Amino acid sequence: MYSCTDSKYPGYSLSDGGIYYKVYEKSNDTATANISDYVTIRMNYGLSDTMLFESTSLDDKLRFPMIEPTFDGDLYEALKLMSPGDSMSFVVVADSFFLKTSLMPQLPDYVTAGEPLYYYIKLLQIQTNDEYQLSLKEEQNANYKQEIADLLKYIRQNKIEVAPNKSGLYFIEQKTGYGPKPDTGDMCKISLSVSELNGQQLFSNFNTGNFLSIEYGSDFDTRGFMEGLGLLKEGGKAKFLVPSRIGVGSYGMQGVDGFTTLSYEVELVELTPYATVLKQQKAEEEKQNASREKIKEEERVKLNNYIKQNKINKKPLSSGMYYLESEKGSGKQAMHGNTVQVHYKLFNIDGELLSSSYESGSPFEFILGTGAVIEGWEQGIKQMNEGSKATLIIPSNLAYGKQGKGTIPAYSTLVFEVELVLVK
Repeated sequence: MYSCTDSKYPGYSLSDGGIYYKVYEKSNDTATANISDYVTIRMNYGLSDTMLFESTSLDDKLRFPMIEPTFDGDLYEALKLMSPGDSMSFVVVADSFFLKTSLMPQLPDYVTAGEPLYYYIKLLQIQTNDEYQLSLKEEQNANYKQEIADLLKYIRQNKIEVAPNKSGLYFIEQKTGYGPKPDTGDMCKISLSVSELNGQQLFSNFNTGNFLSIEYGSDFDTRGFMEGLGLLKEGGKAKFLVPSRIGVGSYGMQGVDGFTTLSYEVELVELTPYATVLKQQKAEEEKQNASREKIKEEERVKLNNYIKQNKINKKPLSSGMYYLESEKGSGKQAMHGNTVQVHYKLFNIDGELLSSSYESGSPFEFILGTGAVIEGWEQGIKQMNEGSKATLIIPSNLAYGKQGKGTIPAYSTLVFEVELVLVK
């Protein structure tokens, strides 16, 4: 398994499998990990002058299944050289780690191609999959018992006398509301704070004036929170104690560990019934539609004025765009599937220059018919021969439509001066 030979990394030996390693501590255990076994380790890794990761900084061990190596000499092959209790370090080429193991599209800026990356590993435990599943269940049972013990202690210390609901939720009313309770689809404007039982606050918008608007019955936060919200009346305030089984679960969520009971303080400031919400949404939709129609009409008026002011007598194409050829080319006709190179200047309908390929000195290249450009370009360029020059007046429905793009507003007619440089 091991062979001590001359190494290009000082202090490291080369294994029979081609892995550079250094032994710091060797235990008497001889067990080694197989594919699908779970290993528990502490690990640091980094470059020669920079530590990139330290599991000790997470205050936790790393536990994961063994898989087939992602490249020759990777972490998984290195772990096969170790037994529980061993401490070793290994060297891999940084390129392989980042591109093959981490699946990054390219090397980070701080990594030089070909430089070494060093793993420092303490192997704590090897478990078969069955052993791991059993230990996981035992660990979850222990965490659940600890959660219940912490919750009961909190209830005693805070002299909470209300009984939990059937779900396990503790609903502790602090101020009785005056209005109705939420129903599905109602919008709830609330103040909210969330903490762990140890007092660590996770979120609060109390005293900020920035209320949360939440649709009752939606998939927001935890099931226990939504249950508690449904017990509040408009104007009411309460504390919810939400155990993990109706809260963060056994795996946790949003940075909160599993088997953690959360304490919510919630004030239902305003309740908008679902029927009113629908009316508001309909009114807003009608307002937006009216605004869109106004902008569309403004576009039509601007386009007509542009045509008149520039004394354009040629009729538009059937699609509504204008193709105005200023110079006829003698080269090949541009057709679907051709790769073309086009120089252009882009103006808005008011004559403001927005962009130009001439500034970079390089024409824009694309394949006709692939959707790489706006529809107005697809239609306009297909009218041209290599060497032709033309003006394309393109309404928004053949350009960037109701969405706009970048500095181009929605419903904007665009004017392009184009030159078809090359047809391939």
